[in-house]
Amino acid sequence: MPFRGPSPVGPTGPIPAIVRRVSDDRARELSFQSNMQIQPCNIIDEVEFLRNAEVFHLPDAEGAERMAMEPDEMAVAKRVARLSAPIREAVRTGEIDERRALCLTRLQAEVDQTRAFRYIRENNPSIDEVEDLVDRLQSGSAPHI
Repeated sequence: MPFRGPSPVGPTGPIPAIVRRVSDDRARELSFQSNMQIQPCNIIDEVEFLRNAEVFHLPDAEGAERMAMEPDEMAVAKRVARLSAPIREAVRTGEIDERRALCLTRLQAEVDQTRAFRYIRENNPSIDEVEDLVDRLQSGSAPHI
């Protein structure tokens, strides 16, 4: 049904607008897409939104298309979603950067993620050093950290 109210008015007068009825879920998706075009949010906020939009169960390409993202962006978001809540919060606050956090997504066990996160916080290693640490944790040859 077309909108029959007064035209929306901008600073220079009426603006063209199309008003559609959509479900609450679709309205959230459209809002997310619009907001991302205006100002990108941090990756943790994006991941939380995508989790609430329930697109992580979809294949990367399908979820990405639904959310107007690239498939590799969806794949990264899924990886970040696997981090423990304290690490995600540390990324949100800037305590750890996204690149180091993405390195930690290679670790399946939360205890290993936590150990590596603690090491990163205390030592501020380079990305190469973090990658090496993750490799050693995966192989079981990491020193006690």
